[in-house]
Amino acid sequence: MHVRTGILIAAVELDVFTKIAAGRRTVSALSKACKASPRGLQAILNELTAEKFLRKSGSKYLLGPEADCFLVRGRPDYLGEYVVRMKFSWQEWKDLAGVVRRGRPRHAVNREAAGARFFPKLAEVLFPGNFLIARDVAAKLLPGRRRQGWRILDVGCGAAPWSIAFALRDPTTRVSALDLPEVLKVTKRFAARHGVGKQYEYLPGTLQKRDFGRDRYDLILLGHILHSEGARGNRVLIRRCRRALKKGGQLLVIEINPNARRDGPVFPLVFAVNMLMFTDEGDAFPFEEIRSWCREANFRSVRRFRSASVSPLILARK
Repeated sequence: MHVRTGILIAAVELDVFTKIAAGRRTVSALSKACKASPRGLQAILNELTAEKFLRKSGSKYLLGPEADCFLVRGRPDYLGEYVVRMKFSWQEWKDLAGVVRRGRPRHAVNREAAGARFFPKLAEVLFPGNFLIARDVAAKLLPGRRRQGWRILDVGCGAAPWSIAFALRDPTTRVSALDLPEVLKVTKRFAARHGVGKQYEYLPGTLQKRDFGRDRYDLILLGHILHSEGARGNRVLIRRCRRALKKGGQLLVIEINPNARRDGPVFPLVFAVNMLMFTDEGDAFPFEEIRSWCREANFRSVRRFRSASVSPLILARK
């Protein structure tokens, strides 16, 4: 698997997909454009064709639909930076046996100092994929064009894909974006890029220490936050979210859930090992466990609905 991932990373670093989109579709043309050997390019182009990232027409290589959408630099949903970032974790993974023995990572990214270095770049590269789903979610929760004037708290907002989708849907919505000061620089840039910067206020701090207030918000967003915390911390966080919601307010949780038996599907269980590698107490939690935390916090209803991603959505109402 690491070989296949390495091939995709190399193709992104060489800008192969962008060059093909620009019309360099033969090995010869790509060799010049990418400043790479014909032999080397031929090898990875053929493998990428087998993976369906590319397709062949005679001597020409054409983009498959996923590469066309996500791997062409400059496209709105470009994920190339996320792909390249995968190689920086390889060194850590070599110590998996040691992490299993210790039960903790060598370098935990959820600690404040490490997070200040790690999360700004991660927030940028995760935005496109999350924003695709967020637009659909916002349309479900804010149907039609009625102006709701919601107050939203986006906890651990990152580049704010989830709240930006709501702000775009309703210009009377106001968002409080909470994250580390270094990450909020990214948040401000993305909010301005989407024309919703005036709808935002920025709350520097950590989700563990920052006061959320009481009876203040119509919607609180926990977009891929729970997996970085342990079960004990998540119980506390969910109680604090309920206290900060107005009566009838909603908590939206986006997470990667294994099944209740924790024996599938494969991706959430791999992700749980990733949390073992890089956080102090993080994990991938089943929907049933998150629902129990919400019920303990006295949310009136907790339901799950599917999205077009690996992350089901959980909606709890106060």
